[in-house]
Amino acid sequence: MLALCIVGGIVAGGVAFLVIGFVLAVAGDESFTEDLVRWWIGISGGVAAATLAGVRLWQERVRDDPRTASRSRAGTVVAASTLIALAAFCLWSVNALGRSPVNLEAPRITGVARVGKTLHVSPGRWDPKGGAPLDYIVKWYSCKGDTCQSYETDDKFSYDVTREDVGARISVLVIALGDLNATAESGDTPIVRP
Repeated sequence: MLALCIVGGIVAGGVAFLVIGFVLAVAGDESFTEDLVRWWIGISGGVAAATLAGVRLWQERVRDDPRTASRSRAGTVVAASTLIALAAFCLWSVNALGRSPVNLEAPRITGVARVGKTLHVSPGRWDPKGGAPLDYIVKWYSCKGDTCQSYETDDKFSYDVTREDVGARISVLVIALGDLNATAESGDTPIVRP
């Protein structure tokens, strides 16, 4: 019973960790991420309770049998270690969530959207939540209808408009790097003219 609880805890924790890692890397939706972290905390609490219940059942079963007393102590140590690991990860999740940067003002593109001109973007205003100074990844997008090309430039805050951009609208996605990353998008430029 104890072994089953511990294995279940490890499997549930591993799956939840992978899901949260995937969402943090791909989704970038802060509210969804917060919900997932709360879900993880709930699962961890459930696993911890199941592990503790397993320990209690194990102890009841072996209490009167001196031959199994040493196994009971070993099982208790393993279960306690599992609970401590789950509690530590829960605390890290809450702490990391609290340090996710928060966008206070969206990024803004300045300049003329015309071939041969240079556009500039300010990353916006951010509350780093204790992780200052922030660094940014800036992705420029040139979109014609639903088709977008993504660019990362040498000077990430500047973009040289080219002939390929004619008829497109230019926008920017800024990723603020912290313990947990956060994203913000600029508005689109007017349609690029030759």
